[in-house]
Amino acid sequence: MTTPVPSVPEQDHTAHPPRRHFLVEMTALCLAGAAAVIPACISMLYLLTPLIKRPDQNEEGDGFRYVGKIGGLKAGGPPQLFQVVGVKKDAWTTYPGTSLGAVFVRIQEDGALLCLNARCTHLGCTVGYQPNRGSYLCPCHTASFTLEGERTNQVPPRNMDPLPVEVRNKDEIWVKFQNYRGGTDERIPV
Repeated sequence: MTTPVPSVPEQDHTAHPPRRHFLVEMTALCLAGAAAVIPACISMLYLLTPLIKRPDQNEEGDGFRYVGKIGGLKAGGPPQLFQVVGVKKDAWTTYPGTSLGAVFVRIQEDGALLCLNARCTHLGCTVGYQPNRGSYLCPCHTASFTLEGERTNQVPPRNMDPLPVEVRNKDEIWVKFQNYRGGTDERIPV
């Protein structure tokens, strides 16, 4: 007589799943984690870009911008208004060819160039030149300034803001443009 071979009891896979199921589940978990983490990282980089990117150098290198030709300016003559156009940037967007402001340029009696920011130092309105008065006048609150930019009444808190100016290539006017905070007697760049 032969002895019966003991039968091996079947394993209960619900209590202890085989290794193959563990590897499949871990792989699925890792893929799901990567699918969630990668877009989250990209989103965080996008949101933090303004904080971590280096400031760009001015396109002109030295901060000066071309505003126009010296053409109609004469020594001791009236000033001429020039628009300052450049690239405006905020945190995420670049606006090329945007008006940054305006300047008055004048050749003084001694032949030196005088450049004044056309924003009123009171509240930032654009000042106009009054040829009949030989002065600048702000249309918003009647602030007035001499041809040299000195205030002539008490409305503006300070004189007009002078800006560095150069002549390049014999007839090109280049200005180092900057706006300043209005309503204060201090010249604070904005």
